[in-house]
Amino acid sequence: MARYAKTTVDYFPHIVKGGRALFVLESRWGNNGYAFQFKLYETLCESDSLFFDFAEPVSREIFLAKTRISEGEAVAMLNVLARLNNIDAELWEKCRVVWSQDLVNNLTEVWRRRATDIPKRPDFSDLKIIYDGKNGVSDGINTEKGPKTAFSDGINGQ
Repeated sequence: MARYAKTTVDYFPHIVKGGRALFVLESRWGNNGYAFQFKLYETLCESDSLFFDFAEPVSREIFLAKTRISEGEAVAMLNVLARLNNIDAELWEKCRVVWSQDLVNNLTEVWRRRATDIPKRPDFSDLKIIYDGKNGVSDGINTEKGPKTAFSDGINGQ
């Protein structure tokens, strides 16, 4: 029987020179901004295929508890990260999905050692759920379950 191919990682490189996104978050939100970026990276690394569905209510609630900030602050920080190309702006704006190609690029050695494919940017072009910009995600359109995120399993059987 073949071994299950691991799609998460247990670490990410903490590069000493933080870059402009971290600088802006920390400048605007202080230590909350700094901690937010690294807790976001932890969440992405714990998620299958390294993306996080912020639109999913239970996952979002647990993520907000993990980061210890309000939903408004989280959205504001994620908007900044999208503007600075730290996360994929299209996925964030259309689907409220968080994907960081920079993080994936920093982890290529992990997949090389595992001899497995590097996670690819999620393709949500076939989804009919689109973030409406006001009230979250339109409801009742897509009934299929998406990929597992860090918080989507083990909670109330989800």
